[in-house]
Amino acid sequence: AEPELVGPVFNEDSALTYCVEQCAFGPRTMNSTAHDECEAWIISKFKQYGCEVSTQKADLKGWDGTLLHSTNIIARLNPQAQQRIIICAHWDSSSAAQVEERLKALQDRFMASKDSLPPLSIPLKTMSYAQVGATVGDKVNPFYKVPVAHNGLDIIAPQGDPVYATADGYVSDVISSRKGQGNVVEITHKGGYVTRYAHLADVQVRKGVQVRKGACVGYVGISGNSFAPHLHYEVLKDGEYLDPVNFMFASVSPNEYMNMLYMSVSTGQSMD
Repeated sequence: AEPELVGPVFNEDSALTYCVEQCAFGPRTMNSTAHDECEAWIISKFKQYGCEVSTQKADLKGWDGTLLHSTNIIARLNPQAQQRIIICAHWDSSSAAQVEERLKALQDRFMASKDSLPPLSIPLKTMSYAQVGATVGDKVNPFYKVPVAHNGLDIIAPQGDPVYATADGYVSDVISSRKGQGNVVEITHKGGYVTRYAHLADVQVRKGVQVRKGACVGYVGISGNSFAPHLHYEVLKDGEYLDPVNFMFASVSPNEYMNMLYMSVSTGQSMD
């Protein structure tokens, strides 16, 4: 019989201590009672703020081969809304009170600007983890063979596949070039978000026009310095580059999203 799992004890007054103990104990703590208690605590806080909450279960394997039971917590500020927000909470503060404060601040922001959600769609019609390449960070450049800053996510796709806007906005820039990122479409969204779609074969929009989420902005190509046909996709918030993978959880299954995260961080060479 499998030995009884004894992990760290969740304590609302010391969320940071729980995080440190969890890391020291190893991934099997995800199956512990403490992890379940912490999950229940987060859910209770969302309900306290008036959210409709549901969960999605997903099993994944840890680095030691252990089957881990993971949960995505989905909070709806408006039960009738089609959009959904999946929150991944990290115990990175000195107390649970500070974690609660951040959750409340997040809720207030969404309530104050209901029409300025982040770009939560995927830029292709369908997408699997096998298409995910290097994401944001220092990656080996395929041409120079040295690490350079990579500001987006490489998505492998056949040349000519349609590329779609991931949120409503207006086309703030269109670049046509044989160098660098090649043909690029930039869309500015509400809330300080900007998305960029690079190495396009053809561009279907012009600068200054309004676009809706799901509108075709171009087609996958190999323009500019591109190693192979793919879409280089960027997400910025107030000028800061963010990891695009973090915005795709609402468009794929929990297992698919877990695999996407793994592929994006483990790929050391970019395609551009």
